[in-house]
Amino acid sequence: DREDVISCLAELDNIKEEEVFKRLKNNKELRNEEWSKIDKNNLKEVEDYYINNTFEIYDHFNWHLNARRQFDKRLIEDIKRKYPDKATEILDFGCGGGQLAFMLASEGYVVTVVEPNKKANEFISVRFEKNRKKIKRYSKKMGF
Repeated sequence: DREDVISCLAELDNIKEEEVFKRLKNNKELRNEEWSKIDKNNLKEVEDYYINNTFEIYDHFNWHLNARRQFDKRLIEDIKRKYPDKATEILDFGCGGGQLAFMLASEGYVVTVVEPNKKANEFISVRFEKNRKKIKRYSKKMGF
């Protein structure tokens, strides 16, 4: 998983894997730098930040591949136990980089993802296509 995420981030941003590791390590500083340029009282700027930011995906994966890793695995096992029918459709709303969706798709579930961030959606496309995993995308009619 970790190697796949690193490889896909490098491909997405057209950078070397060493740079991906630096961005993962410095994720908070990179994200905060982007956030500091936003007028937090301007709702349009805040919304645009969440849709267009560049570095939040590194924070997302730093979290999923480290502190949240065991929780993700337990969650997937709980879903498999409670919903053993692989035809069960699962909605991952606010999926970030799609880590849980990827894990579920790897188990054979039908997963629909919804994520407003453009960079995260680009990453999801790269990773799922590279690994030949299928997902559904929520309709853009909702503004995502």
